[in-house]
Amino acid sequence: MDKEHLGGVDRFEEIGHLRRAAESVSEGRPRFVVLGGEAGVGKTHLVRRFAATAAGSGFRVLTGACVELGSEGIPLIPVVSVLRELLSQTGDGELSALLPGWPILAGLVPEHRPGGDEPEPPGQAQLFHLFTALLERLSQERPVLLIIEDLHWSDRSTRDLLAVLARVLRGVRVLIVLTHRSDDPRYAERLAAFLAELERAREVSHLDLARFTKPQTAELISARLGEPAPASLVDRIFARSGGNAFFVEELLRAESPGHSGHSLRELLLTRLQRLPEPAQRVIRTAAVAGRSVSHRLLAAVLAMPDDALFDAVRAAVDGQALEADGAGYRFRHALLQEAVIGSLLPGERLALHRRYAEVLTDNPLLTFADRLDAMIAHHWCHAEEPDRALPALIRAARNAEALRAFAEQHQWLERALEMWAWVRNADELAGVGHLEVLEAAGLAAWNSGQPETALELIDRALDETDRSLDRARATVLLARQAKLRINLGRPGALEAVDEAYRLTPPDLSASGAAAFEILGRTLLSTGQPDRARDICQKAVDIAAGLGDVAVALTARTTLAVVHADLGDHERALAELRELKALAARHGQLSELERIHVHLALMLWSAGRYEEAIDATVAGTAVADRAGSSATWGVVLVAQRAAVLVAVGRWPEAEAQVAEALARGPEGMFAISPRLIGAELAVARGDFAAAKEHLEAVRELNKELPTEVSLARLTTQIAMHENRIDDARAAAGTALQAVTSRTSVSSVWALLITAAQLEAYAYLRDRALDTGSGDDLLDTIRKVADGLPATAPPWRASAAQLAAELDSFDRPSPAWPEVAAAWDEAGQPYQACHARMRAAEAASARGERDAAARWLGAAVQEADRLGARSLREQLDQLARRARIPLATPESASRRPAVEKLGLTPREVEVLRLVAEGRSNRQIAQQLFIAGKTASVHVSRILAKLGVSTRGEAAAAAHRLRLFDETHEVETSPSA
Repeated sequence: MDKEHLGGVDRFEEIGHLRRAAESVSEGRPRFVVLGGEAGVGKTHLVRRFAATAAGSGFRVLTGACVELGSEGIPLIPVVSVLRELLSQTGDGELSALLPGWPILAGLVPEHRPGGDEPEPPGQAQLFHLFTALLERLSQERPVLLIIEDLHWSDRSTRDLLAVLARVLRGVRVLIVLTHRSDDPRYAERLAAFLAELERAREVSHLDLARFTKPQTAELISARLGEPAPASLVDRIFARSGGNAFFVEELLRAESPGHSGHSLRELLLTRLQRLPEPAQRVIRTAAVAGRSVSHRLLAAVLAMPDDALFDAVRAAVDGQALEADGAGYRFRHALLQEAVIGSLLPGERLALHRRYAEVLTDNPLLTFADRLDAMIAHHWCHAEEPDRALPALIRAARNAEALRAFAEQHQWLERALEMWAWVRNADELAGVGHLEVLEAAGLAAWNSGQPETALELIDRALDETDRSLDRARATVLLARQAKLRINLGRPGALEAVDEAYRLTPPDLSASGAAAFEILGRTLLSTGQPDRARDICQKAVDIAAGLGDVAVALTARTTLAVVHADLGDHERALAELRELKALAARHGQLSELERIHVHLALMLWSAGRYEEAIDATVAGTAVADRAGSSATWGVVLVAQRAAVLVAVGRWPEAEAQVAEALARGPEGMFAISPRLIGAELAVARGDFAAAKEHLEAVRELNKELPTEVSLARLTTQIAMHENRIDDARAAAGTALQAVTSRTSVSSVWALLITAAQLEAYAYLRDRALDTGSGDDLLDTIRKVADGLPATAPPWRASAAQLAAELDSFDRPSPAWPEVAAAWDEAGQPYQACHARMRAAEAASARGERDAAARWLGAAVQEADRLGARSLREQLDQLARRARIPLATPESASRRPAVEKLGLTPREVEVLRLVAEGRSNRQIAQQLFIAGKTASVHVSRILAKLGVSTRGEAAAAAHRLRLFDETHEVETSPSA
């Protein structure tokens, strides 16, 4: 690419980055490029030149820009702009043929909506799915370059859509370039989480556009002058501009006597002040509209005769303040518009905002319908006329709600609540009461993932509600309050449920039925499935009577989960399968993905693993279509990983954990894949990786100390590190907090780990002649007594727990039956552990042949799984029982061991020395006296011909006495 294409300055590195991304896209690999840089550095210039080159090479180029409109946002403005551009390029008929759902997308462009009745607005998930499908279909014809500028002004819904595209687009020829301003702290917080999320998405690269170097600055000045730039001029301008392209051009333009000491802002305003007064008026008026303004709107606000207006606008364009932009005008740079806004007198600014609001109110056709109410609300707010702003704010919130843009709806309603106190007769002007706005704002905050804010707003709404007169509203609000308190770990949830139930009116509406469903979920969460069943059945009956399919589906799904909690799994599964078909038929994607989640969990618990995997695959596809890839999608992929861990397909499980973590930000939804990743790491013996996963979980939620999976894994790691007191604390605290709502499979697994811990502690305490408490054992037995053992994995867990508790003094004879139970349950890792214990039991009875058979089978399975920690326990058992294992590891190290004269016990001690263990730790690990351990270490040093423990460890590694992949501390659980 030559210099002309880059405005006279080499940007070889940056343009090369974009070119490589375009080449990848042409090969069917979608790419995102996030282009950041300070204001004025040349982002827009670069992407426009690149877009021209891409169009010339066959790309379809689509562009949109985010719009600054105070702190509120207009949902999906850049997307609507792209759709308008596409309609002008292609036409409605061709797009309808390309994408069956095109009319729904076209409905976002108000001027293209068909006449007649207003269609039911689609949900945001459906819009996201259709826009994704549109890009995929367009890219089949030719590559697509989608440019979204000024991301720092973006609304939440646009960012959510872009995040979905980054996760979902696969195998398509789509390049998405996003530009954002990186030097303004006002926008940093808005973008921080989004940019961090993109960092984790595949095929996303970041490009920071730096200022020009001094040689590049000289090139730019020379290009503008049309001749080589004098060195003194370059020095002077570079010193003041720092290489910022916009600053360079403005300083060059102002290069004349008397300007050298002025600030850039003064230079910009001084240049504008040289223009004719009508042109200055045009510029001041346009600045209040934002970065750009249509000609028709600007003309209406100015109310100048056409000839005078054209002359004034021409002077503003010639003066390089404005530039033509489609059907209107755009400030040549945002810094210029900001400088003009800053120069306006307060009264002047208020008057101009008032004028815009009046003109738009009187003539709504002067702007696009999708942004009309938001613009009117914005201008009335900045005109400081709350009585005129309030109704526009309410209308803007309703428009956002229609698009399911709940974050923007919440922002507009919060602004309306701020205005309320300043408006006389606010209820009459707004057409809605303050209480209704509070309630709607709380629900919008809930739906947009802001639970703390939602609870605060619902609490305020309850304070304003007369609970004796408005029982229906109080019931709904109390139900939401209870659910939020449960989710946030706040007290008072059950009290809210009880009050809501007392206040329930006899003639409930659909919203009341929804409240009953929420109450049912809350009761289920607090271990009251019997009450939950009755309340959910009422919700189902009311919704069915009203013909409300959505509420009926949600309530029936919750009722199915209640049936499972009450032990009727087959009924629950049958109900969920029926509901799955019903939700699909009615297009209820959000409920369909929830159904798949519960189906997968129930099938997994029942040991029906292939069916569970199929449910997660189908559910993930639904989540992707619904725009929930980073929420329900993460849950479903993590569930698939958990099933794959259980059935011994560990490489696949590891890939699914990575997939789940790549789908979304490190929020609450990342907890599940992190825990499964830790589970897999512990099974493989990679305790460092397990600790990293668990630390991430604790950072994500500091209120999870009693979560059973976290507690079990924490216990296993503490056991591995011989921190018995810490292990007991973790297991005991979690078991004390178990409720009827805790996952049965998770509780069984924790009980088994706790029993292994107590067995190990018993042997250690006996070897060291110390006492051991029985508190944890009592808790284990008490919790186990209340657990069901109906499903095959639960029966196997119950059998293993009994065997663990019977193996304190000598291994239980029941271990062969435990292995058979785990074989029946289809979980090879657990079966392998049981075979090892069966070998131990056979060895203790002196049955060497039986022990060898059990050991051989266990070794074969541990090697297949890659269970390094379990494999090391098997090696230790074989050495203690003096049963030879013909394995590559033992064969490879035997000559060196024999040459050195090391005994099997000394090999065990040397392994622990190489791991950095002290004599005391070695004694605890091998159940020997500390003095005996010291004697073993002394003999090892002599045989190796070294004088220190460090030299002994180095010699062991140098002579490859131990396979490095197995240098992990042996878990004491065996």
